[in-house]
Amino acid sequence: MPPPLAAQLAALPEAGTPELVSLYADLSGQRHSNASAFRRRVAWWSSTLARACWEQWDRPSTPLVLQIDADMPNRWAMDTAGRPLCLAVVVLIRVDEYTASSVRRFSRTLHAWIGAPAWRWLTSSEESTSDEARWPAVQGAWVVVANVERAAQQFLASLSPHRTLFESILSRSELLASLSETIPGLSETDLTVLLTHLERDRRAIFMDGDVVKVVHGCTDTRGIGEKERGIHATKQAQARLTRQVDDLHTRIDRAHAQAADALRTKAPRSVAASFLRTKKQLEDMLSKRVVALETMNTLLLQMEQATGDADILRAYEASERTLRTILADPALQPERIDFVVDSLAEALRAQEDVHAAVEAAQPADPDELADELAALQLEAQAAQEPATTTAEATKPVELPAAPQHAPRQPEAVLE
Repeated sequence: MPPPLAAQLAALPEAGTPELVSLYADLSGQRHSNASAFRRRVAWWSSTLARACWEQWDRPSTPLVLQIDADMPNRWAMDTAGRPLCLAVVVLIRVDEYTASSVRRFSRTLHAWIGAPAWRWLTSSEESTSDEARWPAVQGAWVVVANVERAAQQFLASLSPHRTLFESILSRSELLASLSETIPGLSETDLTVLLTHLERDRRAIFMDGDVVKVVHGCTDTRGIGEKERGIHATKQAQARLTRQVDDLHTRIDRAHAQAADALRTKAPRSVAASFLRTKKQLEDMLSKRVVALETMNTLLLQMEQATGDADILRAYEASERTLRTILADPALQPERIDFVVDSLAEALRAQEDVHAAVEAAQPADPDELADELAALQLEAQAAQEPATTTAEATKPVELPAAPQHAPRQPEAVLE
């Protein structure tokens, strides 16, 4: 459960600021004197009221319907700004007008509804009339269009994108249960408004009495015909038989318990026998209902398979038409294909000739030239080395000269 309204208002970013005072002030004189400020403040109130309804700040308002009563300004009062004096200019369209109208009302913003039928009473009044003076005229239930669109989008997003026709046929009660499960907190009025929006504005469903056909995201966008009504009748019969079988099981168990209780309390045997006879009759009825339910389940499976097969065949037909359209392209004709293939082969041969000629005309690689030059140098050196060795072998050997010195004289030694 959300916090109280006072706590929610105190948590607003504008709470306690001078801006809140201007937002709470009377706007009756600003519509022409300061149009931009008027639109900005109306937009703030529109978004704030939409959030308050969606998050259930102020009951009895519900997610899609704003309930305006005489005490609402007091509940929305704040210490720093007082009571709101401008709520009378933020109303949209009354619930009864919204659901009764056949005109498509697919608006994206709350402010866009100013000028709609809900505004007639205001535009016809005196310009000097204050917002608070207009308050009694705006009390009642009003549709919050932004929230209606939000709820519709949330529900449509939850649908399987691969539904068959069989799965798209629902009863009204089944659709309402699905909506309530997807968007919690919806009242009966909310559900009525949302169904109106889905059928009239979004064109996502068709309704014919209790028969509902969901067409959102489907290729089959036709209305409800005999086929749809037949599927609905069969599904409803199966649902009734299922409930009957469950009820018969409960009644059989109760009759058995009553017979046992009669024997335990020593009641006359006729009483216990009566309960047993009732049990036997219920069991006979149950066996017949089970057979009928099995037959109905088989019929439903066959119908579901048939609708799926029909979708597959329609896809085959569409694929066949598309393929024939593609094959009818002049570029895919046999003579054209032969011409293109021969031309391509000729172009490839020409490209190979050009490539060979380009390779032959390319200058030598500098690295290859360097390697070849080094090889030639090695060959030259190898050719010179054997000649040098032969010349050195035939050259005469020259012995070193004898040393030239005179032996020492003995006289010199004696001396």
